[in-house]
Amino acid sequence: VLLRVADCGEKDADAVLAAVTGAAARWRALTAPDRTEALLRWARELDGHRDTLAELVARESGALRAEAAADVDRAVACVRHYAGLVGKIDGRTLSGIPGHLGHTVREPYGVVAGLNSWNSAPSLFAWQAAPALACGNGYVLRAHPAAPLAPVLMAHLAQRAGVEAVVAFTGRDAVDTRLARHPAVGVIAFTGSADDGREVVRASADQVAPLTVRLAAPHNAFVLAGADLDAAVPCLAHSRFACAGQNWFAAGHVYVHTSLYEAFVAGVVALAERLRVGPPLAADAQMGPLISAEARDRVAAAVAAGVAAGAEV
Repeated sequence: VLLRVADCGEKDADAVLAAVTGAAARWRALTAPDRTEALLRWARELDGHRDTLAELVARESGALRAEAAADVDRAVACVRHYAGLVGKIDGRTLSGIPGHLGHTVREPYGVVAGLNSWNSAPSLFAWQAAPALACGNGYVLRAHPAAPLAPVLMAHLAQRAGVEAVVAFTGRDAVDTRLARHPAVGVIAFTGSADDGREVVRASADQVAPLTVRLAAPHNAFVLAGADLDAAVPCLAHSRFACAGQNWFAAGHVYVHTSLYEAFVAGVVALAERLRVGPPLAADAQMGPLISAEARDRVAAAVAAGVAAGAEV
């Protein structure tokens, strides 16, 4: 057991949204330079706690320390990038009709609710929170119950940096639907499985809130006849084996030209046989464990199905 966190319910979600709604109004009232500096302070806090965040991600998800640290780096870069956009997201001036002048103004939605998966948690957090904050919104994250520690610490560091309109908490599936249908939520940003995404979409229908949905789906890779196998084999092997194959960008299907098939398979097998599997914080480990017993059982079932269909292990 690493740490214990509160298992929040629907009433807790209501309280969090009330707090973030008020904080978002105060955040929006700050000048653009003040908001920029606050976001840059948050980026510095994240960078200063890089090792701690990376260790939490590694211990929770099974990602190697180096993989987790790289994800924290992506989060820091994202926050810095959007800090530079504060005050630069303007409306338009319309003068198409002689004697008339129109002007549009972009208004914040209020509170953006993030519902994220557990893998790549730091960068997913930043990719949603930073643009929302840059536009004057508040942000509340329901961190995945399987790996909530790094997001909760990131939100704590944001508040310490003066970005008070950010909160992260964790809870069961009912919290997702509560956030999705809550009238205080202006935008919903979901990343996860297709089944969970459908439930969020259904729950948000009554509010008709703007919704961004990134659903987990296998990515395809194609190795064409003229491909350089010295480059393609390690690239695709890394895609498949990084974070024990649990990355959202992993290549789920690889289609190889018949002229290269045997050589490609031999190359991937040779790399796989040399992989050192170990604890995620071990210096010599090249692949960490799966996140849970349920994930292990899914992989074991997939291997068994492949063997039954004629595959060799």
